[in-house]
Amino acid sequence: MSEKSFTASSKPRSREIAILPFETYDLSEFRDSLEAAAVMYGLEPNFASDAYLTSDFSNAETQRKQRDAVRVILSVKNILRATGEKSRYALVVTKLDLFSSKSNFVFGLANRDLGVGILSTARLTEWSEEVTPSQMKERVLKEAAHEIGHLGGLAHCEYGTCLMAYSETVEMVDQKLPILCDNCKRKLRSDGR
Repeated sequence: MSEKSFTASSKPRSREIAILPFETYDLSEFRDSLEAAAVMYGLEPNFASDAYLTSDFSNAETQRKQRDAVRVILSVKNILRATGEKSRYALVVTKLDLFSSKSNFVFGLANRDLGVGILSTARLTEWSEEVTPSQMKERVLKEAAHEIGHLGGLAHCEYGTCLMAYSETVEMVDQKLPILCDNCKRKLRSDGR
């Protein structure tokens, strides 16, 4: 991975989340959704639109025509460390489809220990006559907030309408509400996040 004109403050910013594009992704289309997802957790979004994060394709990625979410997270963490980025968390957003070793595709993935998550809008924004632009924005909001919740230590929730419910399909994303259930809210409060 490489970066282009990404600078960071030397002072740690514990209530900030850097929201970064992966490759040529334009964050402006879903900026409101991404900002709302951060604000849900009391985080201040720092949109680093001048960053250019990329990496070579691995053999598996070339064959699958998807990006390996774990590999991207690890690469992004290395870049952020090298640039001195001090945000508490980072969320990388891409239009490329993602996979992980456990799933044929994922909407996103987060590594709490590294403080980095990734979100793909590829499947969340697939156009069809039944889907409106506002539905696409809500999907991005929900899945961005889901990954930020993982960064904050929340696990998957058993309640299908909770923001932290695991979603295998876009229909499952649509069934979730854009809020945490009472149990997840309590966990967040009790853990001091």
